[in-house]
Amino acid sequence: MNQVNDSAPQFEAPAKTCAARIGTSPENNAADSSFNRGGPSCRVVLLGASNLTRGISTVVETSQNFRRQPLEILTAAGHGRSYGIETRVFGRTLPSILDCSLWEALARPATIPTVALITDIGNDVLYGVEVPQIVCWVECVIQRLEQVQAQICMTSLPPIDGASLSPARFYFFRTLFFPGCRLNWETALDRAQQLHARLHKLGTARKITLVEQRRHWYGWDPIHIHLRHRPHAWHNILSTWNDQDSPSAALARGSLRRWLYLQTRRPQQRTFWGLRQRCQQPAAKLADGTTISFY
Repeated sequence: MNQVNDSAPQFEAPAKTCAARIGTSPENNAADSSFNRGGPSCRVVLLGASNLTRGISTVVETSQNFRRQPLEILTAAGHGRSYGIETRVFGRTLPSILDCSLWEALARPATIPTVALITDIGNDVLYGVEVPQIVCWVECVIQRLEQVQAQICMTSLPPIDGASLSPARFYFFRTLFFPGCRLNWETALDRAQQLHARLHKLGTARKITLVEQRRHWYGWDPIHIHLRHRPHAWHNILSTWNDQDSPSAALARGSLRRWLYLQTRRPQQRTFWGLRQRCQQPAAKLADGTTISFY
């Protein structure tokens, strides 16, 4: 298991550029109208795993609706992503969120405000990590974000308990998403409840907004927000970023083209079936000038 390292890791210069610009589409005409050639108005840090990866297009659009455009977005996500250990999913290996090079990019001087999202914290429970260690990792992330005076929101764990998640359903999804996990149903639920309580205490102690997730956002899959609920869910979660100049931010309308574009962007560093790959960031640029870097 990797140890938490409070200093930013060092990385080689990326080998090539994967950035491209997505053109105008009916779904982002509103964004085009507010194109600002003067540079980004806000820096957005997105930290999470599969929910953030699946909903990245909705999260980006929601962020644009709440904050003045264009944005500089830095994200560390990915299916199965851990806050403190290197993870491998379907042949793809990513460093932990704490050990990725996002922190180097974030350390660069900025004159614009920074907002941050911390989500998908429960993955590490199913990697067998003890609750105190997970909380330590999250607190380290918070400390780094506080150093750049970020406005932080953090999500609670999905609302899972013995009444809503049967042992059979738990073992099915454990095998599907975490095949190496050997935690039994009782232990996993107990640790999830402990982590949920500790996150509440941490949020209160650090004066961070903790957003409770809603049970109806989830379907039979207990850990991934259902597609039809993503616009409302992410709007609710990110509403703490609401700029006073835009009190009536609209729900994300969605764009299949933008979703496909963002899903095919490559992170700054990964290993794919033993081959180490690098990609210069930002890897994506939207029509309104918003840039998105993946780490």
